[in-house]
Amino acid sequence: GQMGGVEATADVLAEFRAKAVKAGLPGIHIGGIWFDVLDSHPVYSECPQADWAKKLGFSSYTSYNNCCTTDEWFRDFPNIDYDKAAEEYYQIERKAMTTLPAPYHPVVTAGWDSTPRCIQSEVYDKKPGYPYLGVMQPTPEKFGKAVAETVKIVKQYASDDPIFFINAWNEWTEGSYLEPDTRFGMAVLEALKKELS
Repeated sequence: GQMGGVEATADVLAEFRAKAVKAGLPGIHIGGIWFDVLDSHPVYSECPQADWAKKLGFSSYTSYNNCCTTDEWFRDFPNIDYDKAAEEYYQIERKAMTTLPAPYHPVVTAGWDSTPRCIQSEVYDKKPGYPYLGVMQPTPEKFGKAVAETVKIVKQYASDDPIFFINAWNEWTEGSYLEPDTRFGMAVLEALKKELS
């Protein structure tokens, strides 16, 4: 889209790499945010990616989070079952780690609540598009379970490159944060520590 399409974007990325080498650097690592959905997702056919994923030549891939990646996000608005969404996202992780042309680093989502970005005087109702999405609020235990499963998947599919990301440290206006709060205190960070130790 904004860079003129797949071919034009691939040319720009190749130019970035060439300029880095010309400047005496070994090159650059270009990570791409990859969005994929399961076959059961309502917009599955609108997300063809095999072509551009190979042509762009990213050095690695990740996802912003697991928001809207599965049909769980469209079932019971406004409540999203964290465990169900995580289970469906594990399928996407495995697919990405075995089919993308470069390493894929999965993401564990600490939660999702974009209601602060809505007009606060309006009723929060199902409307098309962002920020009118469902709300996914895990307990520290559910978050810890997602970390544990992701660690297991990373060890199985990417043992030589064991990286995963967490969304996010302090994304308060999207309800995705690890920072202590008045609801759980330090419990989310403690769950992360427990699963990584």
